[in-house]
Amino acid sequence: MQTQAPRVRAVARAMQYIDTHLYEPVSVAHLAQAACLSRFHFARVFRDAVGASPMEYLRHRRLERAQAMLREGRHTISQIATDLCFFDQSHFVRSFRNATGCTPARFAAQTAMETCGAAHMPSSQRRGDESVSLSMEQPA
Repeated sequence: MQTQAPRVRAVARAMQYIDTHLYEPVSVAHLAQAACLSRFHFARVFRDAVGASPMEYLRHRRLERAQAMLREGRHTISQIATDLCFFDQSHFVRSFRNATGCTPARFAAQTAMETCGAAHMPSSQRRGDESVSLSMEQPA
């Protein structure tokens, strides 16, 4: 198990780097440097530990942050796309829809309805009341 400890620490450093750089462009080279591993070794170790590539995990974390920003209701979809380093708004919307099954606009509207008490309305009066979330396991 001792041989796993350095790998776990390397992945943890990369995950911490991702969390502190969500609003900046990030590459596998940046993450490998933060993990103190070569790019290729890092990518393999990360995928083995997390079950996703480093860039898939980065996108997942950015989409989680996007959901939080949409819940706050203080940001436009365009602002969120720009702030979280998506190529453009269209790329953000596609990524969000692929991950959650709904568009950011629908997610924001659903969240606003729940905040305004629509969750207490009879289900026959609600539209699109299914819950939307992302899931990705993190290493223990």
